[in-house]
Amino acid sequence: MPDNIFFYFIIAFFLFAIGKSIYHFIEKKKILANYKQLNSIEINNISGSIVTTSGMLRQRFEWFTFDILINQNSVFLFPKSFYFIPSRAINLVYSTANNKYTKQTRKPEQIREFNVSKDNLEIVFMRDYFMSQTSKLYLKNLTQEQIKLLGSVLNKRIAD
Repeated sequence: MPDNIFFYFIIAFFLFAIGKSIYHFIEKKKILANYKQLNSIEINNISGSIVTTSGMLRQRFEWFTFDILINQNSVFLFPKSFYFIPSRAINLVYSTANNKYTKQTRKPEQIREFNVSKDNLEIVFMRDYFMSQTSKLYLKNLTQEQIKLLGSVLNKRIAD
């Protein structure tokens, strides 16, 4: 047994990372089982990034590959860190005005605005617990069919 405590921290870090990835994988399966609707649309392996600004000089960048589940009342994003390890799910709702739909979702974050361009989609949302913290989600390298699908779904839902 090594006497160096650094060795134990490395082992604990790897065990924590493995446990966290197993937890988020099981959580994704539960969300798909409980919140998937009959007319849901799934899109897999979309590259993108999340830029979170929480002040004038504080920004955080995260690069992910996403799996997306589009429901009638919300969008679930399942990011995968390092392109294979699952991370926490993000639930975006179109409007919190209708409590009937927001009660059917899990920890919702409201979509504030979105911009559709030639080959990517930008979604701006704010977290409920920090109103000064704005997150921008960039979905990149989308096909034209995926851009049309996401744009039409977001336009339709925001207008409601």
